Amino acid sequence: MAIHRSHCLLSLEYHKDRYLVQFFFSLFCNNLPDIDNLKDGKIFMCADDTTLYAIAPNHDLVAIILNKTEFLLMSRKKFNGPVQCIKLGGSKINQVKSTRCLGLQIDCNLCWNSNVSELILSFTQKLNLLKSLYFLPTNAKLDFYFKVILPSINYGILVWGSCGKTLFNELEKIHVRAAKVILGLDWYTPKRDVLAKAKWFTLKTMYKQQLLFFSYKHYYNLLTTEMQSLLTKRSHRYELRDKISYVVPKPNTEYLKKSISYQAVTLWNSVDKELKSTNSFARFKEAVKALYQSSYIK
Repeated sequence: MAIHRSHCLLSLEYHKDRYLVQFFFSLFCNNLPDIDNLKDGKIFMCADDTTLYAIAPNHDLVAIILNKTEFLLMSRKKFNGPVQCIKLGGSKINQVKSTRCLGLQIDCNLCWNSNVSELILSFTQKLNLLKSLYFLPTNAKLDFYFKVILPSINYGILVWGSCGKTLFNELEKIHVRAAKVILGLDWYTPKRDVLAKAKWFTLKTMYKQQLLFFSYKHYYNLLTTEMQSLLTKRSHRYELRDKISYVVPKPNTEYLKKSISYQAVTLWNSVDKELKSTNSFARFKEAVKALYQSSYIK
């Protein structure tokens, strides 16, 4: 798979009519997904991010499908033999080992280590900023943490949350340190006591909640067509105790075992039918949060 990311920006700095600016921007970008001269290439747009991608069985076919200013070849296996040069006009296009797409760092091995390593650095820097705001009242620091800092850290946790335990624990430690900073707890207070006093969920619990939210939306057909294809509902010919479940995939590698398709299904199938039968997503979210509030450190 080859991927290229570009940002579209229309600058009308001196125009006072913001509605006209929006109109021109719409004219500029709305027809991009309808371009039909990319052969087998595809365009995906989300907010201000435009991604061109192509999928093919091997590198040579990808090179034929798309030309791009920068390219990334993603595979769980190492490419053998010379890599065919990709050019735009007469210029050679550089190959990269990783690239940022929709706010996440994606590498050529389909591993989330580089993304989480960046998060650890960013989290540490933001915690230092939080420390410098010691003069603010506790409520203001809590708002800053949960409305500004934490959303930037757990963004995309649904896909990178199955990363290695070592890296994830580093993020967890910073999360606990943030609670100590905000609540003024002793630095040697154990993690269990810190989160219990703060009544905060661990990042791992937040990841599990996102898996359940995703599963619920999928089961009740609230996702896009592409996302709906990730899981398979279990069909029941007979009256069974728990009908609201998915077919559990059989991963033959650790890579597949960490995928959303496996992690979401196994967690969803383990919770009670009554919870899964909740008649609205809003109520389901509240029920899931209540489910984990009995222990803030799971």
